[in-house]
Amino acid sequence: MHEDSILKRAGLTTPEARNDMGSFMGLLMQEELRKNPDLMTVDFSSVEKAAAAQRELNRKNQADKPKAPATKELDGLRRQKFNLTEHVKNTASYTATMEDQARGTKERIAALLKRKKAARAANQIHDERSCENQVRVLEGEVVDFEKNAEHGRKNHKAAKAALAAFEQTNGARLAALEKELT
Repeated sequence: MHEDSILKRAGLTTPEARNDMGSFMGLLMQEELRKNPDLMTVDFSSVEKAAAAQRELNRKNQADKPKAPATKELDGLRRQKFNLTEHVKNTASYTATMEDQARGTKERIAALLKRKKAARAANQIHDERSCENQVRVLEGEVVDFEKNAEHGRKNHKAAKAALAAFEQTNGARLAALEKELT
């Protein structure tokens, strides 16, 4: 189909109208729908029937396969191992974050002390006092970050010990179940 014939039928003969027409593909689609109205027709009743049949088939398949006790045990052991592994990762991440926060805050304190020294040299008492107050606040934050980092290190150590204990007590059973069921 030629573009000019579509534009003439749509009443878009001037250049201004052509610029306002939007998308050429939209016009092409309108022309095709005018010629063949069933092009974009969807029979929702047949779609719903097919979906209902699939749901029924899925329900029957799920009902026919009760989980064996060994499968449930394997799933439980895998879940426990995954949770313990994630806890180890999370405690390591938390500890690293707290250590980074403490390090960054110490750097800010060092910069403030340099600024305070420059303010003292320039005889700017207000700026010097401001730096002192900010340093005092940041020193308290450093103490908090270091306490949290130490707490995180203890938790990380405990999490690694819990994972090692799990692997020692349940590792052989987990491997045997995986070999048996896979």
